[in-house]
This record gives sequence, structure tokens and C-alpha cells, in this order.
Amino acid sequence: MPTDRTKHRSEAPTAQAQRAAIYGRVSTEEQAEVGQSIPAQVRLLEEYSARQGMAVVERFLDEGFSATTDKRPAFQRMIALARAKPRPFDVILVHKMDRFARNREHAIVYKNLLRRECGIDVLSITETFDDTPQGRLMEGIMEVMAEFYSANLGQEVRKGMMEKARRGEALGLAPMGYRIGETGRLDPVPGAAEAVRWIFETYASGEMGYYNIAQALRADGHTRFPGLPTLKWSAQAVRQILRNEAYVGRRVWNVRSNAAGGRRRPEEQWVVAEGSHPPLVSTDLFERVQERMKARIGPRGSLGDYLLRGVVRCEECGSVMYRRRMTGRTSSGGQKEILSCSRYYRGDGGCYFNWVSMVDVLAELTVHCRQITEGGTLEQFSFLFPPENEKALAAAQRALEQCAERYRRQVAAYEGGVIDLDELRAAKERLITERVALEARIAAERAKAKQADLPTALIRQRVGRALAALEVGDADGAAARRQVLQEAVAAVMYSRRERRLRITFRV
Repeated sequence: MPTDRTKHRSEAPTAQAQRAAIYGRVSTEEQAEVGQSIPAQVRLLEEYSARQGMAVVERFLDEGFSATTDKRPAFQRMIALARAKPRPFDVILVHKMDRFARNREHAIVYKNLLRRECGIDVLSITETFDDTPQGRLMEGIMEVMAEFYSANLGQEVRKGMMEKARRGEALGLAPMGYRIGETGRLDPVPGAAEAVRWIFETYASGEMGYYNIAQALRADGHTRFPGLPTLKWSAQAVRQILRNEAYVGRRVWNVRSNAAGGRRRPEEQWVVAEGSHPPLVSTDLFERVQERMKARIGPRGSLGDYLLRGVVRCEECGSVMYRRRMTGRTSSGGQKEILSCSRYYRGDGGCYFNWVSMVDVLAELTVHCRQITEGGTLEQFSFLFPPENEKALAAAQRALEQCAERYRRQVAAYEGGVIDLDELRAAKERLITERVALEARIAAERAKAKQADLPTALIRQRVGRALAALEVGDADGAAARRQVLQEAVAAVMYSRRERRLRITFRV
């Protein structure tokens, strides 16, 4: 029985026949165009190879992929196989060069790789480019034209999307509780719409937060609200629903720029369609929810700014522990402030409910600081020793991390067939040598730092200022006092499982 890789091959070529691989590609937008379909391309390529006396030995077909990117499965398999020894084929045939690439950089990189390293040419059966300076020039012009066409097509598509957004038609997936109707607008989905209303009402009432709402929906949401999809609900998913203006009948598009890493655009560039579809919640309910979210999160962190913001971290996962209010944990049944692991609230299972009372942390810090300032022996405390050349050590640590990442990329290249086993072994030996040298350098710097004498007077002076900042508490100006605290305290780590608070001071 033929394998997946060989079942599409033609009969074995004769010794004289030039071996050809054919590459066909069509994007989602082009699939309906006459002459652009994959079967049409394959038929024309096979007819051409037969006329030229070539033997087709491989077929690589990408359906629904744009040529502006090289992240195409069949394309990458073709490039990987082309580097095999002995060479598996002599030429790659395409219907037009824009089937191979519409990005000038990709076209140059991959054609040069194929020609110089593999001895394989890429030929268009409808465009003639001879191997002369004039032919190369014409080929380059056609590649530039293909890239221009793709960029221009993107602009036209964007114009059409902007117009649809202004009309209030749906772009992309419908939010939870809606589906895209025949008119292109959002229609409520029974069951799921009721679940969305319950999320808003429950959060606005203060009964539950993001995490508890997500827990309730995971437990019985799909039975309590028939029609609600069975999802892995998380605190982040609940938070996104509560922030989505679509639920008051308003659609906002063009808020962020993908080209700028998701950065928010100025509001004047946003496209807002009011009353574009039936709302699921009232404007009053939506605004009450936003007010509670602001009160909970604050302008610069959970429950606003405070002295220990960003200072305490979870010992289990390393995430920052943010301030929150816990209900029913005091003798009077009221609320108390705690610091809890921020990753736990993401709902991804990455950590547990690691929390500690804010009062306990402040008290422990105060005790340690007072012991140091009142003449306690410094050897009983933990200190972070800065190296003589902190920048050099940081650079060495980054380089060490990059060694591991570079090796992972080499393994991925080997598994993808881009490099062979000998190349992988050579890369591994080179990276091991680099790693050993970097580890020795880092160890020497750290040993040098640990042998340094403690500047006792300076430490007591810094810790004294930190103690004064702690005694003021969370009054106005928390940010300035936090800076004073962090000049003396390098790290505060907490583990509820171990019932351990570890404090490290700076030298």
C-alpha cells in the first residue's frame, strides 16, 4: 500500500526525463474564480510537463492559503524535501509566479535557496523568463507586481470591511449569545442570550466575581441555559463578555492595529455602529458592570494603587499577587484585604488559590525591617548580591536562555526535514560549547558577588527608610513610598502550601 507521501506520484521517470514537482495554490478568495482552482492548475501543469517530456514525481497543493505568507503546509514540505540528498526533483512548475509567492522577500529567499543549495529551478508555465539579466529583471518586475496586487487587494478588502462595519453588519465570529443572521447582522440565540444576561446581572449584584461565575457555568451552564455551548469557561472569558459593547446593541470596530502589535488606535479612527442589532442587556446594567470592574481593578492594578502593588509574588508560579477583598473570612463575617495569585484568576489551571492576608505581609515586613535597623545580625536574613558588572551578567543569562531556544529551533528544523542529522549534531555541539562557557562565566560572577562584604551601614539606612514607608501604610503617595521600599527589599515570595513568606533584601 502506498504511503501518503508516495501515493500521488506518477510512474518512475526514465533516466533521460527531467523530474518535475508541481506546486498549486489557491487562496480562499480565489477559490471560485475560473482558472484559479487547484484541479485547473494541476491539469495545466501536467499537460505542460507532458509536452516538455518531464516526469511529474511530486505534487504539492495548498488550498485556502494566501501567498503573502510562507506558512503554507504543502509549500514548507516542498522546500524541506527539496533539500534532501540525493535531489528528489529537478524543477518546480507553477502556473504563475504569484502561485509560488506574492511577497518579494519570500520569492527571493526561497528561489535563491532552491537554485544555489539544491540546484532546483522554479518555472512558470505561463510566463517566460530566460536565464539572462533581462529575464531576471522581468521576473523581478512580475514579483513586484504580484506583491503590489496583494497589498492593493488587502486595501480593497479593508475598505469593504469598513463599509460593512458602518452598516452594523457582523465581521468575524459572533459574540457569545448571538449568531449571524441572513441579513449579516447579529440575532440573539435562545439560551445563550439568557446566560449572558445572567452573567451581567450576577456580576453587577456583587454576588460573584469572574472566577466564581466561570465555575458556575462550567458546573451546570449548558443544562441551566439550554442552547449555551459547552465551553471551558474561564475568568478571562467572563471578563471579556462583561466588557463587550455588543451586548448593548453597539458594534465597535477598528479599535486596534494588527500591524502595530495590537496597539489601540485613536478614537477618531474607530467605526461605531449604534443600534446595529437587538441588545441583550440595558445600557444602565452595562454601565453598572463597568463601574464595578473599575472599582475592582483600579487605574493601576487590582483595587487601585497600594504600597505592596507588584512587590509580592506567588512562590509557586512566580506571578504577581494582587490585592483583593475577601468576604466572610473575618470573625465578624466582613471583608478583609488579601494578596492572591494573579494567574489563578486567569482560570487556566496554572496555579492554585495562593493567598495571604495583606495585614500579615505588612506585619512580617515590618518585623524584619525593625530587626535590621535595631542592630540585628544581618547573616540571619537573605540578601540579593548585585554583581560587579550587572549588565554583563544579565547579558550572559539572556545568551544562555537563547542557547536553549536556538537548539529547540534546530530540532524543529530537523523534524521538518530542513536540516539533516549531521547538521543537527554539529549545531548541538556548538551550542553545548557556548552554554558551558556561559555557565562558567555566570558562576564566576555570582561567586565573586557572594564573597563581597556586606555594606552594613548602607543596608541599615535603606531598611530604615523602608520601615518608615511601611508604617505610613496605604495613605496618599503609595507609589513614592513603594519606590523607597523596593530600594531595600528585592523580593517577597509567598506559598500558602508551605505557609512560608520569604523576604530578600538588597545589598
